[in-house]
Amino acid sequence: MASPGSAISAELIAALVAALAALTTYSHAPVQPAPTDAVQTIPSASSTVSEAASSQPTTVVRQAAPSPSMATPSTQLPSAPIAPAAPVTDSQAQQVLQLVNRQRSGAGCAPVQLEPRLTQAASAHSRDMANRRYFDHQSPDGDSPAERVTKAGYSWSGTGENIAAGQSTPQKVMDSWMHSEDHRKNILNCMWHDMGLAVVHQGPQSPYWTQEFGAPRSQRRD
Repeated sequence: MASPGSAISAELIAALVAALAALTTYSHAPVQPAPTDAVQTIPSASSTVSEAASSQPTTVVRQAAPSPSMATPSTQLPSAPIAPAAPVTDSQAQQVLQLVNRQRSGAGCAPVQLEPRLTQAASAHSRDMANRRYFDHQSPDGDSPAERVTKAGYSWSGTGENIAAGQSTPQKVMDSWMHSEDHRKNILNCMWHDMGLAVVHQGPQSPYWTQEFGAPRSQRRD
């Protein structure tokens, strides 16, 4: 039989163990967020999320000549009527052209000039995006920027495209493009000689902007 002193000691030990257990905490080394450089917020003049989220990486094609597949016209047509395009006014086109050439001059590049066939290709893409409610360089039928430019009759040694949606003015769309590395590289590509521009004020992300750049096959700038 245990003595009274032994019983008290056992009770004290048990109480101490219980107290220590109640005070025990668990900790983990802080988890550092994984570094990322693939996703960046693209500021715009109006600082809206819709404008920041509506930019797309540029598509640049550089070949000596279009491949045969690029010259083949698509046989697929949109299932719905094409939305009428709000034409780019001379003022809008000239403003974007001036903004583009101002940036190009600062980068040591020659100015680009407005080219009707590139504008035709840009208009077709803006209308298609507005009508079929998508936002991408490639159409649902699979047409690429290079194919659209080729169909418009522009013979190229290189072509590139910028698109945007939701920016209400030429200045705002240029701000969005210039704050995106890929778009900025396209605008400041010294090989370009020509530019086309179109905007359509229709659809859920209206307006839809398309900017086509081109280097004609007979006059390439490197």
